[in-house]
Amino acid sequence: MVTIGNAAFGGCIGLRSITIPSSVMSIENVAFSGCVELMSVTIPNSVKSIGWSAFSGCTSLTSITIPNSVTNISNSVFSGCTNLTSIIVENGNPTYDSRDNCNAIIETGTNTLIAGCKNTIIPDNVITIGDYAFYDCTSLESITIPNSVTSINEGAFESCTSLSTLSLPYGVTTIGENAFYCCDNLTYISIPNSVISIGDWAFADCINLTNVTLPNSLTCINASTFYLCENLNSVNIPNSVTTIEEAAFDGCTALESIIIPNSVNTIGLSAFGECTSLKTITIPNSVTIIDRWAFTRCTNLTTAIIGDGIKKIDHSAFSDCEGLTDFYCYAESVPTTDYEAFLWSNYTNATLHVPSASITTYKTQSPWNRFKSIVALTDSDPLPNSINIVRIESHKTNIFYDFSGRKMQAPKKGFYIMNGKKYIKK
Repeated sequence: MVTIGNAAFGGCIGLRSITIPSSVMSIENVAFSGCVELMSVTIPNSVKSIGWSAFSGCTSLTSITIPNSVTNISNSVFSGCTNLTSIIVENGNPTYDSRDNCNAIIETGTNTLIAGCKNTIIPDNVITIGDYAFYDCTSLESITIPNSVTSINEGAFESCTSLSTLSLPYGVTTIGENAFYCCDNLTYISIPNSVISIGDWAFADCINLTNVTLPNSLTCINASTFYLCENLNSVNIPNSVTTIEEAAFDGCTALESIIIPNSVNTIGLSAFGECTSLKTITIPNSVTIIDRWAFTRCTNLTTAIIGDGIKKIDHSAFSDCEGLTDFYCYAESVPTTDYEAFLWSNYTNATLHVPSASITTYKTQSPWNRFKSIVALTDSDPLPNSINIVRIESHKTNIFYDFSGRKMQAPKKGFYIMNGKKYIKK
């Protein structure tokens, strides 16, 4: 026998130990997957390759030794091995090592950690945490990522449901797809300014994540990055971001407010869908497209403020917004709007605020003409850049500052700060 084939012993729940004969050269995919009582396995020095998830779900396995003959190990080889505490690669292996007693498998040539366990200590010369390296390691509670790491690959910590403490060092540039997907106990994450890319679904379904700090180096919030983070109540979007992709914050039911910076030009499909605690949304002048279902089922949304740069509001963008009372649109040219943009919303009982010169045009365009009333914008209405307009004369006793923090005695036309708020004098 030279090969233990795909799923050969998969699901053999009564198998407790096995000695693989020295004729075997390959252990194929999921060969011993789900052998929940397997406590001991000896891999002979004849084996050259181990397939993906070969020992996944072997929850009784506590230790494993990789002989120096093995030169090819696929992803997720020990995923779900919740009691695995010791991983050793024999000395002399030309491809892999377990340097510094790290309890992990490291690809020597690339300094990539490809498989870890709950006792892993990542050495300070590891550059990459490989695809699915800690996938389904449900007993991992904390991990220190050294400054040497620049990339956290796809699914690296996916389904590490006990992981509650994590610090990402400056130097990490890439966080892959699903990297922290379904890390149920993760409550906070601060992402350093070195990060330029966060993959789709990277933090999706982190149900206890409450706040996150995004870096100024980020230009895009990718699809489903924070999907179903139902306790996320605080997130900053830096002014480097230009695109918020589909479902980026979909299902973030605790999110009460969010500031979208003037750098953003596109809000993707269902980007904020079912953010049921969101009450007010301000879309800056830079945004030109609000895609389908962008704010669908934001049932407590009462006020939407849309900047003058908007060109298109797509199908059901504000559908099922049952609490909508005021919609401020600063676009003088009526944006191209799907006739069902406000489907099943309360807009037939809401007030539409538009530039006075455009009232007649809005009244002739569907679906805008279905609002209960259409009125002209005034100086006291909220602006799309969250700056209030006030009459300076009524605040002569107050002290004004410019945006550099310098005190202004007699402000001229422009933007100022007073009592911690932004104002404009026209």
